[in-house]
Amino acid sequence: MIRPGQVRMDILSSFGQHLASLELNQKEIKILNIGEKTMYIAAPNTRMARKWIPIALDVSTLVHLLFDDEVENPNWSCTLDKNNFLKECSLFQGRIIATWPERCGGRKTLVLSDARNELKLELYNFQSKVEGGAESLALERPEGFSLRRL
Repeated sequence: MIRPGQVRMDILSSFGQHLASLELNQKEIKILNIGEKTMYIAAPNTRMARKWIPIALDVSTLVHLLFDDEVENPNWSCTLDKNNFLKECSLFQGRIIATWPERCGGRKTLVLSDARNELKLELYNFQSKVEGGAESLALERPEGFSLRRL
């Protein structure tokens, strides 16, 4: 499998309100926080991810999980379902657990949990490849939004 060089996610509330957008590439993470009218830019590391994801998960592992790709780390173990999709992955015998409780057409649910937190990602209109390449995924700072480098 070819690893994605860039990921873009638009985060919506359960009512469909745009809350944030995230762009991740090899060099940086950009997060556009709509409520704060702020764009954050930082290196793609666990510390930065921890600011936005309440589970101590490094960014490259998150990308693997989003793309249904087994994590290339000996501390992680994964099982597959009957259709050869990831069913569950765990770090250090359950310190962090990733499950896919639902898959239906172009939608899937990814649940990340640790001893204190659970994060449920409802992924829909998920595309592993887009027309136009990296330029179409680029996240630009809108007029009126401040910029913070972390």
